[in-house]
Amino acid sequence: GWSAEAFRLLLAFDRPFNMLPSLHVSILIIVWHVVQRHLTTAWRALWAAWCLLVGVSTLTTGQHHVADVLAGAMVGFACIAFIRLPRVHG
Repeated sequence: GWSAEAFRLLLAFDRPFNMLPSLHVSILIIVWHVVQRHLTTAWRALWAAWCLLVGVSTLTTGQHHVADVLAGAMVGFACIAFIRLPRVHG
């Protein structure tokens, strides 16, 4: 129909998957790190499992490929390494 050209252009721009690196995973790694510092050991394990499931879900929904997720994780860990947060006391 009349809108076919508009949808063709949209599909050329907005692929069904995101590209390298996965900023979803980068942000997930940073949030995981900040929150886990405030949790007890039992809650920390549950939080890590939840974050792992969120990270894996980007693969199972077809949102990212493995290389995207790995690169996103590297970016997240690099941010943690280069931006040192103050230690939590208590």
